[in-house]
Amino acid sequence: MEEDYKGLALSRRGNWMVEFLSDIGKKRIRNEDSIFVDESTGLIVLADGMGGLPCGDIASAVTVGAVSSYLLPVLKDDVSANGDFLELLREAAAKANNAVISRGANDPSCKGMGSTMVVGLVVKNTIYICNVGDSKCFFFRNELVQITEDHNLAGYLRKSGASPSSIPGYATSMLLQAIGDEDGISPFTYTGTLEKNDMLLFCTDGLTEMVSNARISEVLSSPMSLKEKVAMLVVEANHAGGNDNITVAIYHHGYSGT
Repeated sequence: MEEDYKGLALSRRGNWMVEFLSDIGKKRIRNEDSIFVDESTGLIVLADGMGGLPCGDIASAVTVGAVSSYLLPVLKDDVSANGDFLELLREAAAKANNAVISRGANDPSCKGMGSTMVVGLVVKNTIYICNVGDSKCFFFRNELVQITEDHNLAGYLRKSGASPSSIPGYATSMLLQAIGDEDGISPFTYTGTLEKNDMLLFCTDGLTEMVSNARISEVLSSPMSLKEKVAMLVVEANHAGGNDNITVAIYHHGYSGT
């Protein structure tokens, strides 16, 4: 199994292994997804600029930049401290929200821009998650489980008890909150424990709208290398139509320390 991970960077914090890829897809004129990965701190930040609004690419880039620039100095100062990591992620989301609003206010052509955001932070054997919008993080051990919350109309209806068959197709594209919301945001947060060989999948809806959860599970459980799994998911999303930008990051947990 070790040969599958040759060439991937190993951080000073253990076998912290991640691969990611972002692709424009088949239908868009530009890639409005942004992603940032820092192996030394265990940080993954992914954002998807809101389609149909101006400056989606700028909104996602500002989101990722604001989150990473806020978190990196704190995490590099003492990543093993017994701090409130979820509160740090909520603060980073608020910084990003303010940054996107400010950029829109200072550039009339970008007024009203917005972005989704999902942040993952791995500290030893613990994963901390924060998200706004409908970009996702899945946990994979023996099955694929979504651990983020979809802040769209479809997610709201599911949470309210609606049956899947009663949810209209357009509900997935109607975001109820996003980074850049002048009325403020209410991020979803999550904490979980990781075991060796667990995987986390971070992605934009350019993947999940095109590739079924069952097929994603098959790819994740395959003997392919991490890099090959990421590439395969992007390829399959494009083969299914590539209707949106596709960004995928897979984290493989190999840390076994305390």
